[in-house]
Formats: sequence, structure tokens, C-alpha cells
Amino acid sequence: MLGNEITFSWINPQKEIVRTKTKPLELMAQDTFVPNSPGHWTVVAESLHMRAVVASFDVPFSVIPESPIGIIVLMASSLAALGGFIALRRSKGATDW
Repeated sequence: MLGNEITFSWINPQKEIVRTKTKPLELMAQDTFVPNSPGHWTVVAESLHMRAVVASFDVPFSVIPESPIGIIVLMASSLAALGGFIALRRSKGATDW
């Protein structure tokens, strides 16, 4: 680590360093990394000219609730219920809505 560089270390929830990136130290230094697993993550930024900066954050577990198959099944079940209702009305002889 040279004096004009900053090193970012990304630590996953299992306390393993999964990424280390050294960048030039200017007015602002940043690293872009997207954590790939849920849990408590820590980022450590170190330089020779400053104390280490430690930031921690939680990555939530998220699920995409909709999929094309889910929409198709939902529509099919709605149409089946409507068809069943119409068939039931016809079998009882009630034609007036």
C-alpha cells in the first residue's frame, strides 16, 4: 500500500475477505461491489495517511414474488372458477343474471 492509495476490503457474514481493491486516494475514493449473499457485511477502507474506516451493513434476503408462471396459474384458476360458476348456474336452470 503506497501513501497515495486506499484499500477497500469487503468482509462477508462468515468473516472472510471476499474482495480487496486498491484505488488512488484523491478527494474521494469509492469502490463498487454488490454483495452476493444476505447477512451482516463489513467494509474496511485503509490508507497510510488515515485511520481505517469501518462500515457495516445488513443485506436482506429478498425474493421476487412474481414470475410469468405464477401469473398464468393465477389467471387459469380465475377462469376455471368463472367457468365453474357459469356451469353451475346453467345446470340449475337459472338463465337470468
